[in-house]
Amino acid sequence: MNPKIWSRLSILFILIGIAGMAYEGFRFTDKLPYFEKQWQLDSIQELRIKSGSNVDMKFIASQDGSNYIEVSGNMKQELIDRLEASEVSGPKVSLDLTNPESWSFFTVDFQSTNQSITVALTDAELMERLQVELSHSNGTFSGLQANRIELTTLSGNLKLDSASAEQLDMETASGNITLSSLTGSARLKVISGNIKADSIQGDLQAEGFSGNITIRDLQGSGVIKSSSGNVTLKDQRSDQLDITANSGNVTLSQDQAFRGTYDLKAGSGTVKAPDSPMETADVIKIRTKSGNIRID
Repeated sequence: MNPKIWSRLSILFILIGIAGMAYEGFRFTDKLPYFEKQWQLDSIQELRIKSGSNVDMKFIASQDGSNYIEVSGNMKQELIDRLEASEVSGPKVSLDLTNPESWSFFTVDFQSTNQSITVALTDAELMERLQVELSHSNGTFSGLQANRIELTTLSGNLKLDSASAEQLDMETASGNITLSSLTGSARLKVISGNIKADSIQGDLQAEGFSGNITIRDLQGSGVIKSSSGNVTLKDQRSDQLDITANSGNVTLSQDQAFRGTYDLKAGSGTVKAPDSPMETADVIKIRTKSGNIRID
């Protein structure tokens, strides 16, 4: 077909689309209704949250001696109706906050919804497990406390401030992970994006396939793997480190308290490090295929 005809047809389809959206009222700025509800619970040992919206979640100490979960935000009416009718009871709680899928020809919805979740506990030690599963959205968390915490999203950023857990898992396929102030061990995994962690009082496992990994003030052992990206550790107090970078540089602060051995090998790159004290059996092992290694 003649290219000019294709061009004219494309313009015609665009005009038809615009006309259709105008007929539907465009519905670009229709504000979703606001919803807020609080569920009182005798106890909360396990909590699972599933959502497709951006989530802002915090744990607080209860001020009135009761445990409760509060959810608020602008949501689709179908979700509001479902939550209004839901009966939540402990000690194992599951909340589905995903908005129902809806589609209409010539209708485009540019709105992103944000959900706020507050968990108030009389005794944080009662929480055994917290699991938050997001789809294509961001998660911001603060004050979380549980024996095990699992935060995942398919596509989006995860940010956690001030948490306590025996084991923390954070994972995103596409997005960044930011962790600040954790008491406990952590596993962090990103397929495409950066990992940044600050002040970890425990052991760390971090894996990135495409992006940089930056860790500051790690007080524990570490296993860190990077397929493509730089690895940087600052102000760490670690006697056992195992770091692998296929394509990228590895940089460490010199830990004056480390008295073990440096086991450093760069396939294609330079190695710069102080002499090994060799007073203990502790080992800092670093491998790069294409990248430099520096400890200073």
